[in-house]
Amino acid sequence: MNGTNPERVARVARNLIFNPKYLTRYLTTLPLYKKQPIDYELPWYSFAAIDILSQIINKNTVIFEYGGGGSTVFFAKLAKRVICVESSDAWADKIETVLDNQNITNVEILRHPFDFLDKKSFMQSNFLNCVENFEADIYVIDGYEEGIQLRPYCFERVEKKIKEGNIIVLDDSWRYDSIRNNNKAKMNLICQSVGPCRYGVTSTDVFYY
Repeated sequence: MNGTNPERVARVARNLIFNPKYLTRYLTTLPLYKKQPIDYELPWYSFAAIDILSQIINKNTVIFEYGGGGSTVFFAKLAKRVICVESSDAWADKIETVLDNQNITNVEILRHPFDFLDKKSFMQSNFLNCVENFEADIYVIDGYEEGIQLRPYCFERVEKKIKEGNIIVLDDSWRYDSIRNNNKAKMNLICQSVGPCRYGVTSTDVFYY
Protein backbone atom coordinates (compact mmCIF):
# COMPACT_ATOMS: atom_id res chain seq x y z
CA MET A 1 0.00 0.00 0.00
CA ASN A 2 1.05 3.61 -0.47
CA GLY A 3 3.09 5.55 2.08
CA THR A 4 6.63 5.99 3.36
CA ASN A 5 8.58 3.03 4.71
CA PRO A 6 8.03 4.10 8.35
CA GLU A 7 4.28 4.39 7.63
CA ARG A 8 4.24 0.92 6.11
CA VAL A 9 6.12 -0.58 9.06
CA ALA A 10 3.68 1.10 11.43
CA ARG A 11 0.74 -0.36 9.51
CA VAL A 12 2.21 -3.86 9.75
CA ALA A 13 2.86 -3.50 13.49
CA ARG A 14 -0.62 -2.14 14.11
CA ASN A 15 -2.25 -4.88 12.04
CA LEU A 16 -0.39 -7.63 13.86
CA ILE A 17 -1.13 -6.13 17.28
CA PHE A 18 -4.86 -6.16 16.55
CA ASN A 19 -4.69 -9.47 14.64
CA PRO A 20 -2.10 -11.66 16.39
CA LYS A 21 -3.57 -14.73 14.67
CA TYR A 22 -1.70 -13.68 11.50
CA LEU A 23 1.72 -13.40 13.16
CA THR A 24 2.98 -16.96 12.69
CA ARG A 25 1.75 -17.18 9.09
CA TYR A 26 3.25 -13.78 8.33
CA LEU A 27 6.67 -14.63 9.76
CA THR A 28 6.84 -18.04 8.05
CA THR A 29 5.94 -16.70 4.59
CA LEU A 30 8.07 -13.55 4.41
CA PRO A 31 9.69 -12.71 1.03
CA LEU A 32 13.16 -13.15 2.55
CA TYR A 33 12.69 -16.91 2.16
CA LYS A 34 12.75 -16.42 -1.64
CA LYS A 35 9.49 -18.28 -2.17
CA GLN A 36 6.33 -17.33 -4.01
CA PRO A 37 2.73 -17.79 -2.84
CA ILE A 38 2.40 -20.76 -5.22
CA ASP A 39 5.11 -22.52 -3.18
CA TYR A 40 2.84 -22.20 -0.15
CA GLU A 41 -0.29 -23.01 -2.19
CA LEU A 42 -1.81 -19.71 -1.08
CA PRO A 43 -3.31 -16.75 -2.92
CA TRP A 44 -1.25 -13.57 -2.90
CA TYR A 45 -4.07 -11.91 -0.97
CA SER A 46 -4.45 -10.61 2.54
CA PHE A 47 -4.71 -13.32 5.18
CA ALA A 48 -8.05 -11.79 6.13
CA ALA A 49 -9.41 -12.53 2.65
CA ILE A 50 -7.85 -16.01 2.57
CA ASP A 51 -9.65 -16.88 5.81
CA ILE A 52 -12.99 -15.56 4.51
CA LEU A 53 -12.69 -17.50 1.24
CA SER A 54 -11.77 -20.67 3.13
CA GLN A 55 -15.17 -20.45 4.81
CA ILE A 56 -17.15 -19.53 1.67
CA ILE A 57 -15.82 -22.08 -0.84
CA ASN A 58 -17.11 -25.63 -0.83
CA LYS A 59 -17.18 -28.68 -3.10
CA ASN A 60 -20.07 -27.24 -5.12
CA THR A 61 -18.31 -23.93 -5.86
CA VAL A 62 -17.17 -22.99 -9.36
CA ILE A 63 -14.52 -20.30 -9.55
CA PHE A 64 -13.37 -18.19 -12.49
CA GLU A 65 -10.16 -16.24 -11.99
CA TYR A 66 -8.39 -13.62 -14.04
CA GLY A 67 -4.77 -14.44 -13.25
CA GLY A 68 -3.68 -17.56 -11.41
CA GLY A 69 -0.92 -18.86 -9.18
CA GLY A 70 -1.04 -20.04 -5.60
CA SER A 71 -4.70 -19.06 -5.62
CA THR A 72 -5.40 -21.65 -8.33
CA VAL A 73 -3.98 -24.49 -6.23
CA PHE A 74 -5.68 -23.17 -3.10
CA PHE A 75 -9.07 -22.94 -4.82
CA ALA A 76 -8.72 -26.31 -6.55
CA LYS A 77 -8.43 -28.09 -3.20
CA LEU A 78 -11.61 -26.46 -1.91
CA ALA A 79 -13.87 -26.02 -4.94
CA LYS A 80 -15.65 -28.16 -7.51
CA ARG A 81 -14.00 -26.48 -10.50
CA VAL A 82 -11.58 -23.65 -11.26
CA ILE A 83 -11.26 -21.84 -14.58
CA CYS A 84 -8.11 -19.72 -14.73
CA VAL A 85 -7.21 -17.39 -17.58
CA GLU A 86 -3.51 -16.53 -17.87
CA SER A 87 -1.63 -14.08 -20.09
CA SER A 88 1.80 -15.68 -19.64
CA ASP A 89 2.63 -19.09 -21.10
CA ALA A 90 5.60 -19.46 -18.76
CA TRP A 91 3.48 -18.79 -15.68
CA ALA A 92 0.69 -21.05 -16.94
CA ASP A 93 3.30 -23.80 -17.34
CA LYS A 94 4.39 -23.24 -13.73
CA ILE A 95 0.83 -23.53 -12.44
CA GLU A 96 0.16 -26.66 -14.49
CA THR A 97 3.35 -28.29 -13.21
CA VAL A 98 2.28 -27.76 -9.60
CA LEU A 99 -1.20 -29.09 -10.35
CA ASP A 100 0.14 -32.12 -12.24
CA ASN A 101 2.56 -32.96 -9.44
CA GLN A 102 -0.40 -33.23 -7.08
CA ASN A 103 -2.73 -34.94 -9.56
CA ILE A 104 -5.19 -32.05 -9.35
CA THR A 105 -7.60 -32.38 -12.27
CA ASN A 106 -10.43 -29.91 -11.61
CA VAL A 107 -8.64 -26.88 -13.09
CA GLU A 108 -8.89 -25.54 -16.64
CA ILE A 109 -6.19 -23.07 -17.60
CA LEU A 110 -6.85 -20.78 -20.57
CA ARG A 111 -3.88 -19.09 -22.24
CA HIS A 112 -4.71 -15.70 -23.73
CA PRO A 113 -1.76 -13.28 -24.09
CA PHE A 114 -2.32 -9.61 -24.89
CA ASP A 115 -0.45 -6.30 -25.12
CA PHE A 116 -0.27 -4.92 -21.58
CA LEU A 117 0.34 -1.38 -22.81
CA ASP A 118 -2.46 -1.24 -25.38
CA LYS A 119 -5.89 -0.67 -23.83
CA LYS A 120 -7.68 -1.16 -27.15
CA SER A 121 -5.96 -4.51 -27.65
CA PHE A 122 -6.92 -5.57 -24.14
CA MET A 123 -10.58 -4.63 -24.59
CA GLN A 124 -10.71 -6.89 -27.64
CA SER A 125 -8.64 -9.68 -26.11
CA ASN A 126 -9.78 -13.20 -25.34
CA PHE A 127 -8.22 -12.72 -21.92
CA LEU A 128 -10.90 -10.18 -21.00
CA ASN A 129 -13.81 -11.59 -22.97
CA CYS A 130 -13.52 -15.35 -22.40
CA VAL A 131 -15.47 -15.00 -19.16
CA GLU A 132 -18.60 -14.84 -21.33
CA ASN A 133 -18.17 -18.58 -21.99
CA PHE A 134 -18.38 -19.58 -18.34
CA GLU A 135 -20.74 -19.43 -15.38
CA ALA A 136 -19.22 -19.35 -11.92
CA ASP A 137 -20.14 -18.72 -8.29
CA ILE A 138 -17.03 -16.69 -7.53
CA TYR A 139 -15.17 -14.44 -9.97
CA VAL A 140 -11.63 -13.38 -9.05
CA ILE A 141 -10.15 -10.17 -10.49
CA ASP A 142 -6.37 -10.44 -10.30
CA GLY A 143 -3.61 -10.81 -12.87
CA TYR A 144 -0.58 -8.88 -14.03
CA GLU A 145 -0.74 -5.18 -14.87
CA GLU A 146 1.89 -2.94 -16.43
CA GLY A 147 1.36 0.79 -16.81
CA ILE A 148 -2.40 0.62 -17.34
CA GLN A 149 -4.97 -0.44 -14.77
CA LEU A 150 -6.76 -3.37 -16.38
CA ARG A 151 -8.61 -4.92 -13.46
CA PRO A 152 -11.42 -2.33 -13.53
CA TYR A 153 -12.31 -3.53 -17.05
CA CYS A 154 -12.37 -7.13 -15.84
CA PHE A 155 -14.58 -6.10 -12.94
CA GLU A 156 -16.96 -4.24 -15.25
CA ARG A 157 -17.17 -7.19 -17.62
CA VAL A 158 -17.96 -9.63 -14.80
CA GLU A 159 -20.47 -7.34 -13.13
CA LYS A 160 -22.49 -7.17 -16.35
CA LYS A 161 -23.18 -10.91 -16.09
CA ILE A 162 -23.26 -11.32 -12.33
CA LYS A 163 -26.16 -13.21 -10.75
CA GLU A 164 -27.72 -13.00 -7.32
CA GLY A 165 -25.65 -14.94 -4.83
CA ASN A 166 -22.42 -14.56 -6.84
CA ILE A 167 -19.23 -13.07 -5.40
CA ILE A 168 -16.44 -11.01 -6.93
CA VAL A 169 -13.00 -10.99 -5.31
CA LEU A 170 -10.74 -8.04 -6.15
CA ASP A 171 -7.11 -8.29 -5.11
CA ASP A 172 -4.97 -5.23 -4.28
CA SER A 173 -8.27 -3.40 -3.95
CA TRP A 174 -6.65 -0.36 -2.33
CA ARG A 175 -5.53 0.64 -5.83
CA TYR A 176 -9.06 0.86 -7.23
CA ASP A 177 -11.16 3.54 -5.57
CA SER A 178 -13.27 3.71 -8.73
CA ILE A 179 -14.48 0.15 -8.13
CA ARG A 180 -15.12 0.64 -4.42
CA ASN A 181 -17.13 3.77 -5.15
CA ASN A 182 -19.02 2.45 -8.19
CA ASN A 183 -20.33 -1.10 -8.00
CA LYS A 184 -23.68 -2.90 -7.77
CA ALA A 185 -22.83 -5.19 -4.88
CA LYS A 186 -25.16 -5.60 -1.93
CA MET A 187 -22.14 -5.56 0.37
CA ASN A 188 -18.41 -4.99 0.01
CA LEU A 189 -16.18 -6.57 2.63
CA ILE A 190 -12.74 -4.91 2.76
CA CYS A 191 -10.27 -7.55 3.97
CA GLN A 192 -7.16 -5.60 4.99
CA SER A 193 -4.21 -7.32 6.65
CA VAL A 194 -0.73 -8.68 6.11
CA GLY A 195 -0.44 -11.56 3.66
CA PRO A 196 1.95 -14.24 2.39
CA CYS A 197 5.16 -13.13 0.65
CA ARG A 198 4.52 -9.47 1.47
CA TYR A 199 6.31 -7.19 3.89
CA GLY A 200 3.41 -4.76 4.10
CA VAL A 201 -0.33 -4.61 4.62
CA THR A 202 -2.62 -5.11 1.63
CA SER A 203 -6.35 -5.34 1.00
CA THR A 204 -8.50 -7.80 -0.91
CA ASP A 205 -12.18 -6.90 -1.33
CA VAL A 206 -15.03 -9.41 -1.41
CA PHE A 207 -18.18 -8.13 -3.17
CA TYR A 208 -21.45 -9.93 -2.39
CA TYR A 209 -24.31 -9.77 -4.92
